[in-house]
Amino acid sequence: MKKLFWYWLIILLVINVIPLGNDINKIIHKPVFKFRLDYLIHFISFLIFIPLCFIYIKRGGPIFSKKPVLKYLLIIGGAAVIFELIQYFLPYRTFNPMDLISNLTGAIIGTIIISFLLPSLKNKQATTGN
Repeated sequence: MKKLFWYWLIILLVINVIPLGNDINKIIHKPVFKFRLDYLIHFISFLIFIPLCFIYIKRGGPIFSKKPVLKYLLIIGGAAVIFELIQYFLPYRTFNPMDLISNLTGAIIGTIIISFLLPSLKNKQATTGN
C-alpha cells in the first residue's frame, strides 16, 4: 500500500512533464459551465494524493511528526507547486496559475478531510487494540 504513494507521485510528475497532444488538449481544456475540465482533474489528483500520503506516513514512511496533518499538506502542497513550476521551464508546457490553485485546493480539501478522519481512526485503533 505504501507503494501507491510513490506510484501516484511518479504518475503526477510524468503527466505534468510529458507534452500533451492536441486531441487531449481539446478534451481537457474544454469549458464545462465556464469551468475547464483540467482544473477538476488537477483538484481530484491532489485530493487523492493526500490519503496516499497519510497511508504512506502511517505505515512507516520516513516522515514522522507530532503534527502529521501539517506534513501531509506540506508534502502534497510542495509537490503541487513544484509540478507546476517545472512546466514553466518546459518549452512544450505552460505554467497556469489556475492549475496551481486547483492543485492546492485539492491538497487543502484532502487535508481537511483527513484531519477530521484522524481522531476517529485513532479512536477506532484504541478500541480494537491495534
